[in-house]
Amino acid sequence: MVRVTKIFNIIMENLRACRLPFISSDDESAVTEGKRSRESEFKEIPGGLNSLIVLTLAILLVAVPFVTFGAQNTHPIVSVSSEDPFTETSAINFSIRSMNSSSHTVLLNDSLMTDVSGWRVSSAAGIEDSLTLIPRDLVSSGVFTVPQGFRVSFERLISLPLVDYTEVNLSASLSTESGSGYTMLQVDFWSPVNENPQASYLDVKDLEVGTPCDPNISIPMSDVIGSVSTWSIEMRVTIDVTPLTPMTFSVGNVAVVAESDEALAPLRVDLRTLDGESIFSNSFSAFCGRPPMLVLTRSGFGGTAFLVPRSANDTFFLKPCNLTGSIAWPQASVRWDYEPVMESNLTLSISEGSEYTVTARIPTTKLLIQMEPDVPLQLFEVRGPAVSDAPTYYFMGLTEVPDVLYLPPYPGDVAITIETVSEWYLTDQHIYVRVDATSNGTKTVHVTVDYPFIELGRVALDLGTLVLAAFAGVLFLLFWRRLRFETRSSTRISLLRDPRLGPSIFLVLSAMLPWLAWAWSFGGYSDLFIPTVSRVTHSSSGVGILGAIYVCNSVNVLMPIFLFWIPLLLVASRIGTSLSEDSQIWTFKVLMVPAILALLTVTGGVLLGYSVGSGALLALVSPMLWLVEYKIYRRFAGNGERE
Repeated sequence: MVRVTKIFNIIMENLRACRLPFISSDDESAVTEGKRSRESEFKEIPGGLNSLIVLTLAILLVAVPFVTFGAQNTHPIVSVSSEDPFTETSAINFSIRSMNSSSHTVLLNDSLMTDVSGWRVSSAAGIEDSLTLIPRDLVSSGVFTVPQGFRVSFERLISLPLVDYTEVNLSASLSTESGSGYTMLQVDFWSPVNENPQASYLDVKDLEVGTPCDPNISIPMSDVIGSVSTWSIEMRVTIDVTPLTPMTFSVGNVAVVAESDEALAPLRVDLRTLDGESIFSNSFSAFCGRPPMLVLTRSGFGGTAFLVPRSANDTFFLKPCNLTGSIAWPQASVRWDYEPVMESNLTLSISEGSEYTVTARIPTTKLLIQMEPDVPLQLFEVRGPAVSDAPTYYFMGLTEVPDVLYLPPYPGDVAITIETVSEWYLTDQHIYVRVDATSNGTKTVHVTVDYPFIELGRVALDLGTLVLAAFAGVLFLLFWRRLRFETRSSTRISLLRDPRLGPSIFLVLSAMLPWLAWAWSFGGYSDLFIPTVSRVTHSSSGVGILGAIYVCNSVNVLMPIFLFWIPLLLVASRIGTSLSEDSQIWTFKVLMVPAILALLTVTGGVLLGYSVGSGALLALVSPMLWLVEYKIYRRFAGNGERE
């Protein structure tokens, strides 16, 4: 502690004196001579340099609040346009073909990895953290590498005509390539008119290398029928994988098999927009909070029931019966109240030995969203025009904007909420898109959100940040130039041979490279740049966005100034000057200050679960690099070079 305090005092003394101590303070005559030399050199410093430093510093301090205020009150440019109305009209087609019926039916034998499978694949840090959707391009391989402390969740919704089944069996297949953990297969049932779970079942299995993991659940329908008043029910299947150590695992198919006391006939449903595009052409439609549905009455049962397709050509298996009803979108105000969108009623007579296919083109608003640049988001939400409307689409956490969304034919405003990951710029940004009430689901609406960001490589930042960075860079160069005048010497050496050049370059590079990294989700991470008190957050697609480190206070700002930038200035300003033994010992001590900052950063970051970046490593090795370069210089210089 005494040694660190001594180094800090040396830095503070030289900061106040605006000079570099390159003469041993124990030699009184040398100190006197050095003082006279510096006083002589100070007179030769251009008079405008000090004034320019003060002016630049003042501009930088004044610009910070103005730039911050301007950024917080600057909104993106939103443009909305629509294509010509579809010429096609609503239509419903039926087809019937013969097939063998069976009382043993595979309701689902699905791969979780296809884009239109209807599975939602998410990740979260910890049990309580909100789930973040994993982009499909990272899911398609079926192999997941998960750090400790994260979990991965697979979720799918299925509509069941529960009175047609006596038992439902679920099974999944997982394999572990490395690490260990456990998986939980969970099934929840709820009625559309009561969204609280009516019944829940689960099976927990360990995940270990070389040991097959096949969780399974068997559910008698008699346990579920008594808890609901309709003949259909919603079933949510969830597979959670929680690592106990960093692990790599893969998921095979998930099977849902139904048993019945009678032969069952399949009813296949294919819902399309008016122009013939499948509503489930992308994976986001499966997570629609207000999906289109079949609203049906059934012979022998009172009231109505809902069958909700969750994927293209979703299939329901039914006993022989008569069905009447319609295809409907939910109302804007209440999720499970409905408004028919087709004039013709749906009438079917289900018989054993046949397969039925219903293909329907229904009024649907296609919403195409484009963001420029495609920066990471922490919230994306779409709501209908009613104030009490539950979100039609809602994605929380580091997420991406889907290229196209399919909406009910809302008349009026559709509210789109987009929040970037920057905590000080364009957060909580609400965008209201007017959908023509007369279109009635017959148009494609284009929304372009143009953010006032400037792309530099793979990073997006605003103009104000660029201005602040430019002034900070100019201020650094002015201070460097000022110190160069203070440290002029009659003896010069080659810049390329100076052992202080390499460590200075390492420190400059370390300021430009991340010191720590934190993984938010699959494909999403943040790089932390400690010297500049900033971070860049990336998603799997698009560019990263620049923001401040979360706890950005005076301590976090002053520490890099005193423990990184001032030592860098002091060392860099001496490059090319004489190499005395005392000055080189002092150089090593000064280089140790950023190394200590890097050591503290790495230690704290590792304890908190961060990954170590290359920037911190460069700062750590800069004193060692100086030592190697100095030894090489001394060896080749020998007695032939005057120091």
